[in-house]
Amino acid sequence: MNDAITAQQVRAIDDSGKNLGCISIEQARTIAKERGVDVIQITLDPETPVVRIMSFGKFKYQQEKQEKKHKPKEKKINSKTVRISLVSQLHDLQVKAKQAEEFLEQAQHVRIDLMLRGRQRAHQDLAREKIKKFLTLIKTPIKIDQERMTPRGPQIIISKS
Repeated sequence: MNDAITAQQVRAIDDSGKNLGCISIEQARTIAKERGVDVIQITLDPETPVVRIMSFGKFKYQQEKQEKKHKPKEKKINSKTVRISLVSQLHDLQVKAKQAEEFLEQAQHVRIDLMLRGRQRAHQDLAREKIKKFLTLIKTPIKIDQERMTPRGPQIIISKS
């Protein structure tokens, strides 16, 4: 920016986007000083770098705006979590299933975490069975959106179908 540009010849573009052609860096600095703006190097081409003659604040704003535009839009999923354990008994599962049904009725996604602690992590097959048993206790028709294994145990995200 400004004095940090070492090339003798530059391809200049003004703040309105008009191409000023190949000019010397001194000319670009003079034009920028007259307009009260900065000389900003756009490309790192060693022969004839491209510079913009514009306000640095405006340049940063345009860069941020362009990054936001190209950033993929992520949907914010409104979800609730229901945690169960490998040692949860039938009544506990029924209560949690009822709670999950209430969340599903409110059009929420429900994340079901089965927490495995210590030596329970060796029993992945029992964990999957417990999750299947829990899903059968939910009376509302559901759709499994995501199913994955986390370091703490299986995790399933469900929604109303």
